Amino acid sequence: MQVPDNSTHWTPENKTSSAMFGICIILGIPGNLAVVVVIITRVKKKSYTLQLILNLAVSDIICLLTIPLWINNHLNGWNLGKSACRFFVVVLYVSVVSNLLTVTLMSVQRYVHVLYPHIWAKLGRRGEMALLISLWMISLVFSGPYFLIYKAGENECELISSGDGRLLVLCSETILCFIFPFLIMLIFYLRLYKKVKQKTFFRHQRMTKMVICILVIFFVVWCPYHVFNLVEIAAIMLRFSYQHTSEKVLDFVHHHRRIVEGFAAFNTCVNPFLYAFSFRNLCRKHKRTEKENSVTKGSTEI
Repeated sequence: MQVPDNSTHWTPENKTSSAMFGICIILGIPGNLAVVVVIITRVKKKSYTLQLILNLAVSDIICLLTIPLWINNHLNGWNLGKSACRFFVVVLYVSVVSNLLTVTLMSVQRYVHVLYPHIWAKLGRRGEMALLISLWMISLVFSGPYFLIYKAGENECELISSGDGRLLVLCSETILCFIFPFLIMLIFYLRLYKKVKQKTFFRHQRMTKMVICILVIFFVVWCPYHVFNLVEIAAIMLRFSYQHTSEKVLDFVHHHRRIVEGFAAFNTCVNPFLYAFSFRNLCRKHKRTEKENSVTKGSTEI
């Protein structure tokens, strides 16, 4: 998520985005904490998908804990200094990139686990844990450069607004955080769908549907943000050929970017409600299976 760089005052856009961020905090922190507590304390046998869901909840909580700083930054300016500005920007990006990589890994894991379980089984617990650790390390490496391109100005913690520098940031963010991951997700889910629709019985159906819902929600809430990125990239590239039009487009993007950022933040608070619904169905199915197995066992003994 990119921290915006327009002036900090109580504009309608700033107030709207701050209200959206506030809703995310109210819904997201209790919801994600509940997910963490339930998975850790009540789920005895944790599948790797549940571990990934736990990872998503943790990354969402980290992201949500930084949001009050950005609300204050939007409305009152930044008063915590340059180092704090860059530190919390990196924390924000690490959590967001970790979230993205987790959703991407979910698509790969679902495909391999459902269709080639023997291959996934070869990873073992160490291999699965190594994947999670690598995920956070990649997030940290990717987020590191943002420590250098953000600054605490007179009014706010903002992205350095140099044309070429900003263009590079927007392009890398759009390609690495949107186009490339979603191509991976799309390829694996299409291949998974093509395989499983040929089967009359699909025992992984409920969990796979939940993972697909997580992907769809992620795409919907982040799509407007990256559309704004693409529009701004085009405007910057055309700033010499069509200067007047470019300035108008950039002005529109800068004034409304915070609203799409607020919309993207809803990704941090929607998933717990999806988990709650899916876990309830999974628990019902598990209890029904146990009951059927006990009945079958009793019949066999008789």
